[in-house]
Amino acid sequence: MAADGLDGLRQFPAVGLRLVICDVFMARKDGLATLKKLRETRGDVPVIVTSGGSMRPLRAGEPRNPDYLQMATELGAAQTIAKPSIPGS
Repeated sequence: MAADGLDGLRQFPAVGLRLVICDVFMARKDGLATLKKLRETRGDVPVIVTSGGSMRPLRAGEPRNPDYLQMATELGAAQTIAKPSIPGS
């Protein structure tokens, strides 16, 4: 298990994983940058990306949130999982 994206990329070659699960929002290297680097180095390893960032309902006048899970799909994620939002957050 890695603490963040940068740590995961550092550990990845030595561990020999067959599946990677990462969040979009991580310290030091976000999940989209991590996914992109994994696709460049090991395109055969499936990556599942999760995020709750694009699930919060918009309030009037707020700019639209980026669809991070769609971006992950476009970058080559094997699957995406939307985390449920917590009411009142």
